[in-house]
Amino acid sequence: MASIDRIIQREVNPFDPVSLYTINFWQEQQNPTLNVDSIHQNIISDIETVLEQVAQEHRPRTLILTGDSGSGKSYLLGRIKKLFNTKAFFVYIDPWPDSDYIWRHILRQTVDSLMKTPEGQTDSQLLLWLKGLLAFQNGSLLKKIIGERRVFIRNLKGIYSSDIYNPNDFFSALYHLLNPSYISIACEWLRGDDLDEDDLKYLGIKNSIDSEDSAQKIMTNLGIISAASQPIVLCFDNLDNIPRLLNGSLDLQALFNINSSIHTHYPQNFLIIISIITSTWKQNSELIQPADKARVNAGYFHLTRSVWT
Repeated sequence: MASIDRIIQREVNPFDPVSLYTINFWQEQQNPTLNVDSIHQNIISDIETVLEQVAQEHRPRTLILTGDSGSGKSYLLGRIKKLFNTKAFFVYIDPWPDSDYIWRHILRQTVDSLMKTPEGQTDSQLLLWLKGLLAFQNGSLLKKIIGERRVFIRNLKGIYSSDIYNPNDFFSALYHLLNPSYISIACEWLRGDDLDEDDLKYLGIKNSIDSEDSAQKIMTNLGIISAASQPIVLCFDNLDNIPRLLNGSLDLQALFNINSSIHTHYPQNFLIIISIITSTWKQNSELIQPADKARVNAGYFHLTRSVWT
């Protein structure tokens, strides 16, 4: 009689380099025939628990997902998104080309992902997020707030006090997200595109998001107001392709600076997942400041290869 390993090896290998899901989980749908529910189930359950903690406490959590190349890290990110997209909004962040512009890269990737529509939904994550805000959960309040732009802005400024950066422009952009005629321009502003004067005038906004400081603070805004809706999961993947320092090592410190910055604010409704090859982490982790590594407050999860490989 064939051993269980032999039987498994006869089946389709979900971690085969040809079939393995290795790219942005919003750009390609997973093949359900390749899913093996039992694989990495403990890790999935633990991540679900962490996600629930973020949803309850509105404090950021960070975890690191390691594994050899081909162990299924990117595929697992896609599975997590598929399983929990009703509980959270998912953002895929690919390697940034220049660490001097990392906040603007993250903001752009965040808005791009939030513009994607989850399976079974007709609205994008961005609209689901906006409609799910605490201020919109009361129907009569919704009608009162949406009516006129200045009323909308004034009401949200009252709800969120002084915690929001550049509230007039930020809430004006949110207001126009609810108008199909202006949603594209509003998204372009949120992602940091350089809008011309006419587009800015349509939105009632003075300036584009044109600096790292502004991009960081807009991300902070998203973390604050998402506490009234659902967590946002920031998935950093393919980190072997990020910029390198003069000594040849990867500039992981830039990412951990971002992570620490997010952890210094409250509320911040983010779960941050850093997916990285085990050998890459071992070679570069000692170069990260200890205080920044201490911000990894949701643990380290290691993927092992399956019997197929």
